[in-house]
Amino acid sequence: MVDGRLWSVHEKRLKKEGTKRYNTAVGTARTVPLFRLLSDAEVKEIELAAELRRWEERWNKEKRLWNDKTGKFTVEAIYGGYAGKGIVRLLKEDKSEVLVPLKTLSEQDRRNAASLIQDEKRKAKAKSKSGLKSRVRICNIKHLATSTRMGASAFGYSARVPQRCMFSR
Repeated sequence: MVDGRLWSVHEKRLKKEGTKRYNTAVGTARTVPLFRLLSDAEVKEIELAAELRRWEERWNKEKRLWNDKTGKFTVEAIYGGYAGKGIVRLLKEDKSEVLVPLKTLSEQDRRNAASLIQDEKRKAKAKSKSGLKSRVRICNIKHLATSTRMGASAFGYSARVPQRCMFSR
């Protein structure tokens, strides 16, 4: 993962701290990045901050007032999904859930919810149709080595890996 600040190498998280400039043996100057290994707590803090930013962006983009058909009940929330049996899940700003039966929503909100449910179903259907394409995984050299006649030892691996590896084109 590289987002300009956080790097991942062999599942270790690194943070770019700056650069260092040095002269090579042939007399040319080189500039290289300097990295620092992050602790698990620092990685967790960065990931939580990123999750909070994503939530705030979604909230600001999708929030709306949901009303019941009597007009007495109003909640500012975003659509959180269809819970089944005619119930819609709404998410409030503090991420708490409100389960609301479709029949209690105002006409406009029912139409909006129906549209969102259709979009949700359409996306789920498209995802299931892609089927095999989405499940094809690209083998790394370890899988390739263990599924060939040369064996893993040619690449420095001793563990045997199942041969259910598929190659993408």
